[in-house]
Amino acid sequence: EGETRVSRFCLIGRELDRKIVEDLFSKCKTEALRFKLGDEVQVNVDDVYVPGKVDSIWDEGCVYRIKLDNPDEDGEFVWAPDDTEQYIKQREESISMEASM
Repeated sequence: EGETRVSRFCLIGRELDRKIVEDLFSKCKTEALRFKLGDEVQVNVDDVYVPGKVDSIWDEGCVYRIKLDNPDEDGEFVWAPDDTEQYIKQREESISMEASM
């Protein structure tokens, strides 16, 4: 408690090219995420976008876990492995409400 958390990578090897290693790691950085906890979204389930809410971020190796508004027999949660329109997008009602303001 009260300690500052620090994350570090330790690479073990001989004659590693520091520039190449740094370049490769920098390619792994993520951009700022589009959604936050509780945001109403549409998520792609079997090629159909269905409504839900962002329930967790960085869960089970996926960017988002979404709790479906209308769960089916497969369960109430689905995961978006990437923060792209292919998997998750802003809920259409939210867009139309913002446009009318």
